[in-house]
Amino acid sequence: MNKPSDNTPPVFISYSRNFEDVLLNRLFRDQPDGFYVDVGAADPKMENDCRALYERGWHGINIEPNPALASLYAEQRPRDVTLEVAVDAEEGRQPYFVVEGTGLSTLDKAEAERCRVDGWTVREITIPTRTLAGILANHAPARIDVLKIDVEGWEEPVLRSNDWAQYTPRVILLECTLPERPERRETGIEAYLAGHGYRRVWFDGLNDFYLHADSGLSADAFQVPVNVFDNFESYQLEELRQHAANLDHSLKVASTFAEDERHMIARKDDELSTLHEQLAAATRRIADIGAGHQDALRAIADLDARYHGVLAENHHLTTRTMTLEAVRNEALLQADTIRSLRTSLAATQARCDLYAAEIEAAHGEREEIIRLREQCSMPAIPLDSSLDLTATHELERARHATVLAGLQGEIIALQSALVDVTAERDEAKGWWDAIRQSTSWRVTRPFRVAGRVALKTLGRGR
Repeated sequence: MNKPSDNTPPVFISYSRNFEDVLLNRLFRDQPDGFYVDVGAADPKMENDCRALYERGWHGINIEPNPALASLYAEQRPRDVTLEVAVDAEEGRQPYFVVEGTGLSTLDKAEAERCRVDGWTVREITIPTRTLAGILANHAPARIDVLKIDVEGWEEPVLRSNDWAQYTPRVILLECTLPERPERRETGIEAYLAGHGYRRVWFDGLNDFYLHADSGLSADAFQVPVNVFDNFESYQLEELRQHAANLDHSLKVASTFAEDERHMIARKDDELSTLHEQLAAATRRIADIGAGHQDALRAIADLDARYHGVLAENHHLTTRTMTLEAVRNEALLQADTIRSLRTSLAATQARCDLYAAEIEAAHGEREEIIRLREQCSMPAIPLDSSLDLTATHELERARHATVLAGLQGEIIALQSALVDVTAERDEAKGWWDAIRQSTSWRVTRPFRVAGRVALKTLGRGR
């Protein structure tokens, strides 16, 4: 194979089924723009004879009655005019037989039946029909470069619906074999076109190519079949190459990603190992903390028990304090009683002393009277009078003795009461001193201090 020179044109991408567009490229290699009419356009890309012209910069009319295929052109070929109609000798509506999944859909009922017999799914719809002359009058410029017709046996009615005096495409490409078979279809097309200035210049095994006498195109383009020197590739190969390039890029990206993933996995393994170590350490710490927690719970339980014990003891001490306060108050009352008894005792003692002095004085007077009576030379006092006086003194003495005995009884009772009260006071004082020396009293000191502070604060607030 010859090495391409620097002037070698870029590779031509062919979309046609039988490389029809390669031959068209020979004819129009140096024409950057032009106009085509594609009757029976089918898919806008796959096996499409005008797709390469569109990509070069051309535009045209696509006539495709199959709704599923016609709807694809708006997105893929926006510069084109696409008509969802069939071309016939007369305008109106006709049955159209859609052969699902193929390019064999047709207006020819006999051809549709043959497809059904061959196992294809055939669906009948009704579509509008228009003449080629009418369509070109509405949408085509004065010069049409290419007219391509592939309508599965309906080619002759399409051609006869044109106004050849008004529209003479420079080249006509039309299918001339039976559908999906190599045999030529017997028609009067060649003679008909010859009558309008066309000459058949090529048969590629599937299609006939016709050039108009005034086309300005050379038939030399059709001297040899499509070959390697046309420097073309099928779009499928190009798509496969692009797909392979995309796969290669994806593979490189995937390899890079996989390498990154391996590094990341290695890092994650290291992190996982570190986490395992940290988990083990944390587990040990949790075990230690758990043991410490149990100890702490036991200590808390012990403190709680001690706390409640102190509370109970404090309550008991509070009760005893209240009792002692009552005892203290009682002791104060008894102290007042003792002072009162002592005062009464002193007064009674004074009265006793007074009565004793009076009795002693009376006794002395009596003794003095008796002594004087015995010594005195005076006449004897009548015995009765003396007896009366003595009796009087005795009665007075007896009365004083009775009073004195009563006072002495009171003194003895007061002294006994004083002893009892003093003993109770000493007992209470000993009890109080014992409480103040106890552990509970020392433990509850903060409560008492807080209470006194609170009382003082309340007192100041008032």
